[in-house]
Amino acid sequence: MASQQAQGEEDEAESDIAEQVMSDVESSSVASTSAPTTSTSSGSKASSSGLLRKKDKGRIEARDEDELETGTSTSGGTFSSTGSEGESRKRKQKLKKKKKAKERQRKHKQKGHKYLHNTTAFFERRLRKSPREDSSDEEPVFDLRSSASLWSVTNNPVFKSQLSNGSARSQPFYEWIYNNTLAFLWPPFNYFRLHLLYIILIAILSSICLYVSQLNKDTEMSYTNALFIGGSAVTESGLAVIDPSKLTGAGQAVIFVTILCGNGVLLTLAPVVVRLVYFLKKTRVRQLTHDAKLEYLALWKLLMIVPAYVLSIMAATWLILGIYSSADDSANDIVKRNNNSPAWWSLFHSISGFSNAGFSTFPDSWIQWQRHPAPLMTMGFVMLLGNTAFPIVMRIIVWALWKQPLFTRHKKVYRYLLDHPRRCFTHMFPAAETKYLILVLLIFNLFQFVCELLLDWRSGAFGSLNSAEKITNALFQTITTRCTGFNSIDLTQLTFSMLWLYTGMMYISASPVYLAVRYTGATSDDISGKQGDEDEGQVQGENTVGSQAKRLVVQHFFFIFMAIFAISIIEEQGLKNDPNYSLFKIIFEVVSAYGNVGLSLGYGSAAYSFAGAWANLSKLILVMVMILGKHRGLPDSIDKAITLTNVANQQEEFERHRKRIKRKALTSRKGTDVKQTPFPVDSSSASEREMDVL
Repeated sequence: MASQQAQGEEDEAESDIAEQVMSDVESSSVASTSAPTTSTSSGSKASSSGLLRKKDKGRIEARDEDELETGTSTSGGTFSSTGSEGESRKRKQKLKKKKKAKERQRKHKQKGHKYLHNTTAFFERRLRKSPREDSSDEEPVFDLRSSASLWSVTNNPVFKSQLSNGSARSQPFYEWIYNNTLAFLWPPFNYFRLHLLYIILIAILSSICLYVSQLNKDTEMSYTNALFIGGSAVTESGLAVIDPSKLTGAGQAVIFVTILCGNGVLLTLAPVVVRLVYFLKKTRVRQLTHDAKLEYLALWKLLMIVPAYVLSIMAATWLILGIYSSADDSANDIVKRNNNSPAWWSLFHSISGFSNAGFSTFPDSWIQWQRHPAPLMTMGFVMLLGNTAFPIVMRIIVWALWKQPLFTRHKKVYRYLLDHPRRCFTHMFPAAETKYLILVLLIFNLFQFVCELLLDWRSGAFGSLNSAEKITNALFQTITTRCTGFNSIDLTQLTFSMLWLYTGMMYISASPVYLAVRYTGATSDDISGKQGDEDEGQVQGENTVGSQAKRLVVQHFFFIFMAIFAISIIEEQGLKNDPNYSLFKIIFEVVSAYGNVGLSLGYGSAAYSFAGAWANLSKLILVMVMILGKHRGLPDSIDKAITLTNVANQQEEFERHRKRIKRKALTSRKGTDVKQTPFPVDSSSASEREMDVL
């Protein structure tokens, strides 16, 4: 009994010592937190005290639990029944209360936070299983994982993950559905997905504005027709299910703004703007390498050249068409007969023609202008400048700026643009690819022009025109078949062989430009001038002109086939009973929508496209085909013109450059021969000279 009492006293002494240590630790930690200006040694003491407090507290709690369960002390004795019996009873009660409080806390945490904890852990494991595909030094533009996707997983009350211990298990079907839906709604953003989202949002906003603008008017339309017009305008397709000339001024203004929002030339500036913002926010311009600095300045030049190019072409076209329609009496009569003013007609068609949209304020497009060669040739030239000839003209402009004798300090920037065009811009190519594009453009247009003259010289489409007018209209139709969709002749009067050639040319449309974008994007120089990347060997091996051409031709063939098949099923009754329906007309309409051209064989004498006679579901399918065609020419994700240079690499390169300069200075003082560095020695002054270009 005496030994047990002594053992109990020893245990109490140990507990008193532990409590004294805990109080000393707590007082030391309080003192360390109340004095924020202490030295480094006092901070390390405070941190060590905090660690000691946590370890001692955990050790004492573990020992107390063992004593409570076994009824014995850690030194081997049992709780004394005499002498310290009251204290041991209090101690047991205290330990029981602690254990109950811990149990309640554990149950509350498990009950109240199990869902959030499990779903968060599940999402983290999901991220670990699907790492970013792009692990190179180049970061894709807008390649962001949205925080909304994390929120939707952790806060959705419908989904409750059962992954509590992280063990492997079979995934339930409802969870598989949820995960795939989430991945579809919130994928990692990149240039393609943001471009798609932008086109869809503009089409919806345009359709709402167009629908509201025609309410309680004679031209009131269904929302399906408004959505079709909005999608056709933003994708620059030009197909119309109603007569645009019958719309009110507000409706035509909505189409006008939508065409500007979908202008392909202006949309090429989006990566340029994003990369400039990235340069300004993430880098110090004075610490960039020489090539990176030239790239930065080249992006600024592009931001000035492209808008000036667009505005100058549109303004010149507006002036030429406006002056001609006002000065020429017959042209003025045509404009007034269609309830247009020369100013509005010339402005609308200058935007529609340059944007390759194909919308017209006349019910018969350009048929009334077939005897006026001046506006026909002007519009044909403008259509080329806004589509297939745009990359060619861009290189000519930069070359002319590099050759001009004024502003000689800008020559380095223009030379860099000529040497590394695809590093800076998606639609500017090296000299070899530009020559190839000129050759293909001439071959396609010349071939169609000759076929048009040979096959339809005596057809009803050109029957009432003289020789000069036939040549002018044939040239106009040759240009518009792969671009805009304006027509100056009645397409239904052409021979079937010529209509089939039109179908093939519409399917090709601007494919030579898309081919050049894809091919040069995969082989463009990186910032150091090295061709390609080491981790892109497979892509480089497959990147040939033939493989890219095959990809462009067949990549969406299945979807086009299924669209024609679905529309044929929906329009079965019309194909059987209506003489204005035919399967070839459906194929022609779908291919025109996919090529974003806008030519149509029409429905009888109605002043709208053949799709205007279709059911609503068929119209929606055609809208999806337009959007698909709008995105077939976008650059790949590895394209250097839509990627962001890694800032860390630029900073490291700058530091290495500074160390090389210092090492050269030290060794030159000792008389040691050193190879000349490829960078300028006076880096700060070089940076100032380059910054003067801005």
